[in-house]
Amino acid sequence: MKLWYRKYPEVVEAMVARHRKYNETLDQLEQLELEGRAFLVYPDRMPVSSRKTNLQKLRESYASGYAQGQRDFKKWKTYLQEGSE
Repeated sequence: MKLWYRKYPEVVEAMVARHRKYNETLDQLEQLELEGRAFLVYPDRMPVSSRKTNLQKLRESYASGYAQGQRDFKKWKTYLQEGSE
């Protein structure tokens, strides 16, 4: 990686630190949720990876996420209403 991006050392640095930054961000978000300052939304299940190209599987994943959103809508609305009071 260092050889491939030798002209862009900042890119290498960002790629090397990416997992740490991601985990730190998740920790911060989870803390905000514990404090009641955020409402995190995660999929119940993730049937596809970010590299999937199978259209049928992508459609199924979308439908699953949409159904979860419909099911959890009242929770989101309650959280948003409580935050505006």
